[in-house]
Formats: sequence, C-alpha cells, structure tokens
Amino acid sequence: MRFSRHLSGDAWSKRDALTQFISSIRTMLDKIGNNRGEKILLSVRVPTWLERCKRLGIDISEWAKLA
Repeated sequence: MRFSRHLSGDAWSKRDALTQFISSIRTMLDKIGNNRGEKILLSVRVPTWLERCKRLGIDISEWAKLA
C-alpha cells in the first residue's frame, strides 16, 4: 500500500468508480470460473484502518457484498 492514490480530490465521493472496477473484475472471474467449472477467488489489499480506506475511496462493505 505504498502509493495507493487511485482517485484524486474527495476520493470517498468517487468510491463508486473503484467499486464498479472491482465488480467488473468479479464478473470477469465468474465467467472464466464457470467455463472451468470452478470458483476463482479475488483478493485485494486494503489499508488496515477503515478511516484510511474511506480517505482512499475504498468502500469495504460494498466490496464484501461482491464476494
């Protein structure tokens, strides 16, 4: 997590962009996994502190729903 600035300015207000990106990756992995007959897991590295996640626009609760 050395240089984890993905969104400029008020990142929390733009969090849907990162959530949509994670969702599209999850959809792609599901499609590939279905073709292979297996579930492909997705891992992401996030800050330890929820406040830092919020500052970076990472909506942990929404990402967990995508699992």
